[in-house]
Amino acid sequence: MPNVGNAESLWALNLSGGLDEKTAMNTLEHDDPFIRLWTVRLLADHCDLYNAALEERREAWRMRQVPVTFGTQSAQLKDIRAADRDGQGRHSFTAQQQTLRRLGVVFQGFYDRCRAGQQPGYPRFKPPSRITVTTPSLVGRRRISSIVLPLPLMAPSPSLKLMDPP
Repeated sequence: MPNVGNAESLWALNLSGGLDEKTAMNTLEHDDPFIRLWTVRLLADHCDLYNAALEERREAWRMRQVPVTFGTQSAQLKDIRAADRDGQGRHSFTAQQQTLRRLGVVFQGFYDRCRAGQQPGYPRFKPPSRITVTTPSLVGRRRISSIVLPLPLMAPSPSLKLMDPP
């Protein structure tokens, strides 16, 4: 039986935008398999938002040469959350804004490299199997290199493989 207090704490952290790298790594090693499972699910939701925002920016520029900014995408969150109550709708506005800010930082680095005449490396999509959680205040990164989620009728223990980047 899952510990309801642990689950509520995880949800509170996510809703406040506090599901950072250190917390995610700790909850991925939690004794309660439901906490591990929900950590993966919440991180995957943020990965989905990141990819959708990246695609919107890419397509807006490709089709109309129109830049899409954090402010534009942030203003769409209310409608996105209402349309996807069981996915993006379970996250707070603050937590989702942090995901969009992360994409903004990635694009800023891309633009800075372009201006400096360096090889820019256009921002990439993140497959759910390569969820990376980073925060500027923490040194180091780990990524989930593979995730195997069980079927609902099976034992709720996701199989995770954590790797340090090269």
